[in-house]
Amino acid sequence: MGVSNTTYNSVLMINADLEEVKKFRQRIMAIETGTPTPVARIEKRAAYSEEDDFLNKTPYKPISEIRDLIEKTVCVTIGVVKDFSPGKSWWYKSCNICPLAMREVGDGYKCSRCNAESQNFTPRYSLNLKVADEESYASFIVYETVGSEYLQISAEDLRTKHILRGGNRIEFPEELSKFKNKTFLFKVSVKLENINSFQPVSITVMKLCHDEAIISSFKQKYSIDQDAFFPANSDVITLPADYSDINKE
Repeated sequence: MGVSNTTYNSVLMINADLEEVKKFRQRIMAIETGTPTPVARIEKRAAYSEEDDFLNKTPYKPISEIRDLIEKTVCVTIGVVKDFSPGKSWWYKSCNICPLAMREVGDGYKCSRCNAESQNFTPRYSLNLKVADEESYASFIVYETVGSEYLQISAEDLRTKHILRGGNRIEFPEELSKFKNKTFLFKVSVKLENINSFQPVSITVMKLCHDEAIISSFKQKYSIDQDAFFPANSDVITLPADYSDINKE
């Protein structure tokens, strides 16, 4: 359909199959499904300080208690990252609209949450960390927001950098060693995943703290003995490799 005068001519397209229209529809669908926006995340984080969050606002549970939880819980804990779980990739193929993993459909990819279809994907972190305290151990999952904040590089950029150096999907980039043998405070979301698996719960890292002063105050508050804690270079424990596979964000 056309509309014109002596100077201009406009064309009105109805139900046109244009790429710009598809992207606009996908953005609207993502909003309707409740995908969190960056602004919302920033406002939520700004409610109180990191120190107040870890020391006062969120309850502490040691790893042994976290593994026994049967109800969805948010808590903080402390531990040493011993290694990455073997057999797990450090990134996954994410939807370009939302954080859910995409599945291959024909020659492209499709998201099961927002039904977005694309010929490409966005790499996002899915780091399976083996974390231990003085009594127990578990697998913690670090996704894009927390991973990129700590590493100061996105999974997409790190993957590109890794490929340019000749790395493959199986190999882990050297930048990820920044996690290993480090003591952290973790704010985690815990939910029951599979009661029959080695680790019945999935433990997703919401926030990560590596500030030595805050960690020291945390240990003092909860009477955590520094000498009894697994030292960073300790290999006293052997962590099983058969962790349950955790769903992506």
